[in-house]
Amino acid sequence: MEATDVLLFFSTPERALACKAEEWEDYHLIELPLDLFVAVWLPHMADDGLLCGLDWSSDLKGMEYDPETVLEAIEEED
Repeated sequence: MEATDVLLFFSTPERALACKAEEWEDYHLIELPLDLFVAVWLPHMADDGLLCGLDWSSDLKGMEYDPETVLEAIEEED
């Protein structure tokens, strides 16, 4: 199975900060507006073959989602 890069996104700053430990200690956190996430990030991630990790736990475990699936779920909520 080929490895695929996963970009992590969190619903709260606290969840994101909980993952800044050990080898992830030097990672930079940015706040990303939802409209930019939907209009730019998700389409580019799909084009680049990346996956979304949403609200992973502090031990860096969680589900990986295809960007198109995430986009569809967000659009269904609107």
